[in-house]
Amino acid sequence: MKKILRYTSLFTILICFGCPAAQESYPVKEITYEAMTRGQFETIHVKSNIMSYKTRTTSKEIELSSKQLKALYKVLKPVKYTEVSSLKAPSGKRLYDGAMAAVVIFKTETETYQSASFDDDNPPNELKDLVTLLKSFVQ
Repeated sequence: MKKILRYTSLFTILICFGCPAAQESYPVKEITYEAMTRGQFETIHVKSNIMSYKTRTTSKEIELSSKQLKALYKVLKPVKYTEVSSLKAPSGKRLYDGAMAAVVIFKTETETYQSASFDDDNPPNELKDLVTLLKSFVQ
């Protein structure tokens, strides 16, 4: 009788607390940051919990922690990715090779949205937190 009571209690605890909570669903499945100029480029690509980073001399993959993913979802949430193509760049150094020309690309299940070009060191305010966070994951 005690065994049955133990197994029943254990089963109840596992049912109630053992299953992880379902992760919130986000429409964006992939994020890519690309910056380039003559002879230089930087690419950060995030898909699921894997981030790949590439430059002319460096290439690495980083597994993002749950804390990093939560931070990413937090800065991604206010971004209206369907409107990023119309964002205005705050500066124009990329037009004369004073900065790398950068874009952010968002991929959903069915669509791809690309931002307007901006200077890699001065993104539009709507993308500033996202770009800063992505670059911080590399360091």
